[in-house]
Amino acid sequence: MCSNQSLAIFDTILQVQMPILRQIIQTLSKEEARAFKIFLSRIQTQTDRKVAQLFDALRNSTDEHFDEERFVMKLFGTPNRNAYYQLRKRLRDYIDRSQHDFIFGKEDIYVFQLLTLGRNFFKKQQYSVCWDYLKKAQKLAEQLELFEAQDLILSEMIRTAIFIPEINPENLIEQRSAVRKRLQALNELDEILTVLGYRLAISQQTGKQDSQLGQTLEDVLLRYQQEPILKEDNALRIRLMEGICQVMLQKHAYQALADYLSANLPQAISDRMFSKANHEIRLKLLTWWTNALFKSNQLQESLRVAALLKNAMEAYDGILSDKYFIFYNSAMVYANTELNMPEAIRILEETISNPALEKHPMYSLVVHLNLVLCLYVSKDPRKAMKVLSQLYLHPAFLQTDKVFRLKIGITELVIRATLDQWDNISPRTNQLLKDAADPEIELFAKGKITNFLHILQVLAKRDGEISKNAHQLIQSWIDQYAGDPAEADVINYSAWLVDWFEQTK
Repeated sequence: MCSNQSLAIFDTILQVQMPILRQIIQTLSKEEARAFKIFLSRIQTQTDRKVAQLFDALRNSTDEHFDEERFVMKLFGTPNRNAYYQLRKRLRDYIDRSQHDFIFGKEDIYVFQLLTLGRNFFKKQQYSVCWDYLKKAQKLAEQLELFEAQDLILSEMIRTAIFIPEINPENLIEQRSAVRKRLQALNELDEILTVLGYRLAISQQTGKQDSQLGQTLEDVLLRYQQEPILKEDNALRIRLMEGICQVMLQKHAYQALADYLSANLPQAISDRMFSKANHEIRLKLLTWWTNALFKSNQLQESLRVAALLKNAMEAYDGILSDKYFIFYNSAMVYANTELNMPEAIRILEETISNPALEKHPMYSLVVHLNLVLCLYVSKDPRKAMKVLSQLYLHPAFLQTDKVFRLKIGITELVIRATLDQWDNISPRTNQLLKDAADPEIELFAKGKITNFLHILQVLAKRDGEISKNAHQLIQSWIDQYAGDPAEADVINYSAWLVDWFEQTK
C-alpha cells in the first residue's frame, strides 16, 4: 500500500544535502527571516544592501545548485570571487548575530542570559545586583528542569554568597550537591544508551548481529528500575523511557516498542511526570507509540493514540502544535490508507491547504506524494497525474537527490501507462534513461530500473502493443525482479507490470 512505500522513502527525502549557508537561510522561519531583515535595516551601508540581495537570492533559489558565477557578475560587474567570499562571510555573520538576538527571547536561553548578566555585575563588584539576577535564573532553571544550568548558577551563587553575609552558603552547597547527583545519574544513563545506540548502528552497518545488545538493554532497565533515585526523579524516569524507545526504534523492534509504551507511557502521564518543560518529550513518545502501533499492524490502536497526540498538542496554548501536526497527520493518513482510503485522501487534501504546511517544505513534498499514491491506489490516475504535476513544481522538489527524482519519474510513467498516454511516455522514458546513466546514480539504476525503462521504451514505440520481442523482455524481467521487495520504491512498478501484463495477454 502507499503508506508503507511513503514511510520507507520519508527519511530519504528529508536527508537532503545543500551548502550550509543556503541550508541555514532556507530553513529560517518567517519570524527568523524577519528578525534578520530588522537587524540588517539598522546598518544601511552599500555593502550591506548587497548582503540583503545575496540573502534574498539564496532564500528564493529553487535550483539544485546556486549559480554563484552569474550572481557575482550581476552584483559586482566582474568575476570578483574574493569580494563574493567576503560578502558571503558577512552574511553568515549577520545571520548568526540576528538569530542570537532572536533566540534570547526563549525561556531556556533566557536562563543563560540572566546568568551572564549576574556574572557581569559580579565583576563590577555589585554583589546584590548579581544575586538578584542569579536568583531569577535559578528559579527559571528549576521550572524548566535545566540541571546543567542549575549547577552553573548555584556555583555562582555560592561564590557570590561570600560577599553577602546574610546568605548561608551551606544551603546552596546542599542544593548543588542534590543537583549534581541527579545530573550524574542522567549523564551515566545517557552514556550507556549512547553506547548501546552506537553498537546497534555498527551491527546494522556491518550486518553482524550483536547478541549482547538485548541483554545489555535488560541489564540497564533492571539496574535503573532498582535505583531509589529513579522512583523519585521524573526527569530520570523520562530520560530512561526515551532512551529505551530510541534503541528499540534503531532495532526496528516496532512490536516491542508498542508494547513498552503501552505499558509505561499511560502510567507516566497519570503520575504527572510531564510538564511544560518536558512537553516535547511527551509528544515525541506519543508519536513513536502511534507509529509503532501502525508498523505492528494495530491500526485502530494507532488511530486511538493519534487522538491522544492531538489532545496533547493543544496543551500549553498549542506551543508545539505547528511542529507536531505533521506527525499527527501522518499517523492519521497511514492508518486510514489501510482502513478508509477516502478518509486518507480527505486528510491529505486538507493538509495541503493548511498554512502551517509552509513551515515544513520537505513534509509538504511528502504530503503531495502520498496524495498521488493514494489516488493511484484508488483507481483515479487522472487526478493522481494532476497532483504529480504540482509536485514537480514544488519548491522542495529540486532539493531532493537524483535517485528520488528518478523514482518520481518512474511513478509518472506508470500512471501515464495506466492512462494509455504512450505518446508522452516515449520522450520521458528517453530522458529518464539519460538520467539513470548519471555517474552519481548509475549503480543504483543499473539492472532492474534501466531494464524496466527499456521495456516501457519498447512498448511506447508500438503504442502499448506487446510484440513478440516485448513479450520476451517482460517475461524475463518478471522472472528476475518481480519478487524483489518494493519498500524503497515510490510506487510498486513490479506489481503494476505483472498486473498489466496479465490483463493484456
